[in-house]
Amino acid sequence: MSATTPTINGQTALWGMDGSVYTGIIVSFSRDDDSDEGEILDNNGYRIGDITFNEKSKFSLEILIQTGTVLPVIGSEVTIDAVTKCIVKSVGKTYGQKDWRKFKLNATNFVNLT
Repeated sequence: MSATTPTINGQTALWGMDGSVYTGIIVSFSRDDDSDEGEILDNNGYRIGDITFNEKSKFSLEILIQTGTVLPVIGSEVTIDAVTKCIVKSVGKTYGQKDWRKFKLNATNFVNLT
């Protein structure tokens, strides 16, 4: 019986810091669009409309990585799903027996952030 080599297929993530470039494979991805909301009331206190503000997109990715991979830091600007200026809010690593080394990244893009 010949040995098999595991092959992982998927969308590749690419990032770099301090002149180094790192890659990983995206295992999961989610995007949630959200905003804050305010009421518009008439002189009698009845709600006659809404206003939305602070529109934002929240991203969450889980990426397979290799040992020694340097992760983005909280506060970094990243581009995700063609959306620029996403601010990294949290980063975490996971390890497991008979599992791959992964990291999870959560980032937020505020529509009006320039």
